[in-house]
Amino acid sequence: MIKTTKIVLLGLLAAMIGYDVFAYVEPTDGDTFSEVILAGSEKWPALTWAFGAFVGHLFWPSEADRSTKAKFAGLGGLVAGAGALTFAGDFDVHPLVLLVTGIVSGHLAWPQTPKAGTDAG
Repeated sequence: MIKTTKIVLLGLLAAMIGYDVFAYVEPTDGDTFSEVILAGSEKWPALTWAFGAFVGHLFWPSEADRSTKAKFAGLGGLVAGAGALTFAGDFDVHPLVLLVTGIVSGHLAWPQTPKAGTDAG
């Protein structure tokens, strides 16, 4: 199953890169992934925080095993925090602050925990 997942992820990544190159050379402005994400993060600051939480989840695993209830409670807190940021209105914070706090939140409330005897590579 790991091999299939890797193939699917590589295929999606290749398709996204291919489309992004096409969107870049095509004359319409604002249609690359980075332009769309930047515009969205300026409109909804919580998007920057959510990307940080996703990065914290993927790249900062935790050895501590947390119960399912604690994970869902933490994830609920993350979603509530992101929603509060989105609807805060005039929210003027540097995007790096949102990204870093999202990374820490993703690690604390939504960490990957390696299963004993498994190798993700």
